[in-house]
Amino acid sequence: MIRFESDRLGDLHRYAYLPGEDLPLDDPWEGLFEEWTDNGVLLARTPMTEYAVNNVNCEEIAVYLGLVWRLTEGGHRFAIPTYYRDEATRILGRDPVFVDWEYGVEAGAPDVEARDQGFVPGRACVPFRPEPTPWQREHAAHAGVFDLHAPSDLVALLRATLGDATAEVTVFAVQDRDRLLSGLQGKERPELADLLEPGDVFADLTIGVDEPYTDSIIVVSHDDLTTRIGEVTAHAERRIAEYQPEKLANMSAFLDAMGRLSGFA
Repeated sequence: MIRFESDRLGDLHRYAYLPGEDLPLDDPWEGLFEEWTDNGVLLARTPMTEYAVNNVNCEEIAVYLGLVWRLTEGGHRFAIPTYYRDEATRILGRDPVFVDWEYGVEAGAPDVEARDQGFVPGRACVPFRPEPTPWQREHAAHAGVFDLHAPSDLVALLRATLGDATAEVTVFAVQDRDRLLSGLQGKERPELADLLEPGDVFADLTIGVDEPYTDSIIVVSHDDLTTRIGEVTAHAERRIAEYQPEKLANMSAFLDAMGRLSGFA
């Protein structure tokens, strides 16, 4: 069962889903543990390219992505892929807006109070070898904000961050882009209460790739989202109940099933 626990973050409503070891799906599709090839040639469309799913972080990722996408409906979506800004640029194929702050979640913490770190200074991955360029050094302390136009954009940003012990993408669904960017580019540490207006929604998706890290979705808004979250999770649970991995004959069937599981199809 997908259960969001609610509390308050100052004057804001906060909702957290921390599944721990109780993931929303059991028994991954066996094809995830086989080669994703056709006559030895890597498939162009794979679970990773289409849904950021692999044989470590399995079908639950599609569920999480669907939850985040539906919970942020109604506003203009912008997102920060934590640390792997330049990899996200490469995969997504467009440049971000540089900002000085990103959201921090401690993926090893067992509860939302300890996990939720608020805004932290932005940073980006800078290579040791080859020698970083002057541009990379100049922007090492900048996070990147990307516009999200479609679910595939959210998938791309999560893919970019999955190469580490944890992965994180933060989504802002807002009406006032300038207000959001101004707060994230300021010298003072921003607060969600100042960035969000009534009707806006913040959602952070964190994935624990290696032990002892675990997954979470944290949602924050000025508005009471209890009813909305209940509707979205009920919809997701119906899709989970309909998912039958043992009946999937090939990769094409699996990708179709992920479309239904995420709600993107």
